[in-house]
Amino acid sequence: MVTSNDTRTILDLDDAICRKANQLCALTGHLSGDAGPCFRALPEHMRSAYLGLIHELSAEIVDTLDEIGKLRLKARDLNHPG
Repeated sequence: MVTSNDTRTILDLDDAICRKANQLCALTGHLSGDAGPCFRALPEHMRSAYLGLIHELSAEIVDTLDEIGKLRLKARDLNHPG
């Protein structure tokens, strides 16, 4: 990931989401269609590791979206103090 959460901007986080989403798209593309038989031919431990990576990328995207939401709320609160 980029640096500490305190120095990351929404643009940094957007970039991270784009990278992770593109990786996730590429990885899931190997699960079906023409590449599906190749994936299914992998040994079980490799398929498991591959699916684990897909899960990790998905979780990172969700976590990053959560960070963006927190930054947006913080910016809103700073611009419109109670």
